[in-house]
Amino acid sequence: LGPYKFVHEETIKLLLAKDLKLRTSVILMEERGQAEGSIRELLAKDRPDIILAIGTDPAILAAEIVKDVPVIFSMVYRTDPVEKAVSSKPNAVGVFLNLKLDEPLGVLKKIDPEMKDIGIIYSPSLFQLQVGHIEEKALQLGLSVVREELKSETDIPEAVRSITEKADAVFLLPDPLTMSQDFLKKLMIAAVQKKIFVFG
Repeated sequence: LGPYKFVHEETIKLLLAKDLKLRTSVILMEERGQAEGSIRELLAKDRPDIILAIGTDPAILAAEIVKDVPVIFSMVYRTDPVEKAVSSKPNAVGVFLNLKLDEPLGVLKKIDPEMKDIGIIYSPSLFQLQVGHIEEKALQLGLSVVREELKSETDIPEAVRSITEKADAVFLLPDPLTMSQDFLKKLMIAAVQKKIFVFG
């Protein structure tokens, strides 16, 4: 979770530099139901002055259940449903990452109109929602999405082998587990051997 941890740590450093007295609680969103329960418990027991939601799914969850505490979101990838879910809440504010994750699909379809199957390797705890949106967009373009889920780094070799066997192209998400040199090396070697696109 490198990029997300970095944003969290740098935000805390910035606030401490302003001589603010901080008391923080960290909720990791490994499973939506568990995270939702933890947020509700936090709101009931120790109402925070502000909530920082790092990542798309945490931002959506916080915007859904937090009504009267400011929510600042970061590291949120823009798709139309995500933008609507977060931006429509009066207590939520933040900056979307510029990339709309479904936009490269149209470009790829123009490059190779015969392409059918798009492979996505991702961490379900971070990108389940976004992959669903990408899948909807892919269907509109006559594409299907082949999913491979990563729970840990040990899943990488089998995920790479499987996705490059099934897909015509691999769509890379900004997922911490797919940003490592080890993953990219394995993927690019397999992609060259199978003669498939890698994009993202």
